Amino acid sequence: MVGHIEFSPWFGDHTYEIGWIIHPEFQGQGIAYEAASAALAYGFETLNLHRVVATAQPDNPASYRLMEKLGMIREGHFRQCIPRPNGQWWDEYFYSMLASDYQRHITCAPSKV
Repeated sequence: MVGHIEFSPWFGDHTYEIGWIIHPEFQGQGIAYEAASAALAYGFETLNLHRVVATAQPDNPASYRLMEKLGMIREGHFRQCIPRPNGQWWDEYFYSMLASDYQRHITCAPSKV
């Protein structure tokens, strides 16, 4: 298995959450970008979503950079919000994309040839 993408309803109407895990052997090949782009297109173009959200830990720059490449906007940095098994706490970045952000992003994105 290369990995998986999750795309499911979140709190409120017309909002979904997106997330992904890619096996380390296949990271850096654009697989997550292609899968997430397809999920966002489906969400905004077919489901008529208003908003898609995603989260990442600050120590996972590959994930939050992908969110930024997709056109998502960082809305917040939640400090020490997720307990870790070792008694420590994780911070979390919170990102979102509105339907209007999606439209701007696909208009400005270079076309695939």
